[in-house]
Amino acid sequence: MKNRLTPTQVPQLRANVFVENVTENYVFFTEAFKQLAYDQRQKGKPLREIFRDNGIDPDVIGSLRIYGGTGSTGIEAPAEVKYGLIHEAVSHDDNLLNISYLCRLAGVSRSGYYAWIEAAPTRQAREDHDKLDFDKVLEAFKYRYPKGGRGIYMRLLHTGERMNLKKIRRLMRKYGLKCPFRKPNPYKQLARPLHTSTVAPNVVNRDFISRGPRKVLLTDITYLFYKGGCCYLSTILDAVSHEVLAWQLSESLEVQLFFTFSNTASRKSYLTFPPEWSSIWEAQMLIKY
Repeated sequence: MKNRLTPTQVPQLRANVFVENVTENYVFFTEAFKQLAYDQRQKGKPLREIFRDNGIDPDVIGSLRIYGGTGSTGIEAPAEVKYGLIHEAVSHDDNLLNISYLCRLAGVSRSGYYAWIEAAPTRQAREDHDKLDFDKVLEAFKYRYPKGGRGIYMRLLHTGERMNLKKIRRLMRKYGLKCPFRKPNPYKQLARPLHTSTVAPNVVNRDFISRGPRKVLLTDITYLFYKGGCCYLSTILDAVSHEVLAWQLSESLEVQLFFTFSNTASRKSYLTFPPEWSSIWEAQMLIKY
C-alpha cells in the first residue's frame, strides 16, 4: 500500500477508542465504530466528517482506507457474506446508500454483486438438494449406532444409494453432524499401571491332563443376547472332565463381576488351590476381565 502510516501516526491512531488495531498498512476499527458510521451515513453525513468528528483525521488514514480497498475497515468475510449484507442494506425503505458505494466500501465488485443476485435461484435449488441428501445421510447416521463418514458411505451403499465420501463429509460439516468418539475404558486405564507386562507367564504350557481333575481350570465369558439387551455368563470349566464348577451371570462387564465370581468360586470346598496358584488365578482372571 502506497499510503503507509508513519511511526508517529500509528500510536496516535491506536490511542483512539474506535481503533481496534493499527499497522503501517492497515487500520482495523471496532464494531461499535462501524455501526456508528453506518447509522450516520444513512442520515446523509459524509464519511470524512464521520471520521473527523470521532477523533480520526481522514487525511492521516487516507481516502483509500475510508472509501474502499483491502483492509479499509478491517472487515474480513467471504464475498458471499458481504453481498448478503449489501443486499440487506439496500432493501430498507429509508436507504440512502447506492450499491456502487456499498460495494466499494466492502471491497467487492458491483458486477459480482449482481451476479450473486442473479444466481439466487440456483443457490436455493442447491440448498434444497443438499437438504434432501443430508436427510439420507442423517438416516444412515442413526441406523443402529452413530457412525462416521465411511460408515455412512457403506450404509448408503447397502440401501442402494451411491454418494461420494467427500460430499458426505461436506454435508456433515455444513449441518454440524459429528460422530461421537468412544470414551476410554476407565478399568483398562486403571489396569495399565498395575501390570508391568501384558504377557502372563505360561504356567500350564498346554498340559491340561497330566495334573489331574480340578487342577487346571478354564474360564471364559459368553455373551447372551435377548430382546432389549445383553447379559454376560462367566463360567469355570474343569479342563479334564469338562464339568462346569462355577458360574456367574451379570448385566455388565465391570470389574465387580470378577470379584463376585471369585468369591463364589472360593466358597466351593472342592476348588482349592496351592498358595502359588492363587496369585496366578487372580492375575489370569483380572486379565480376562
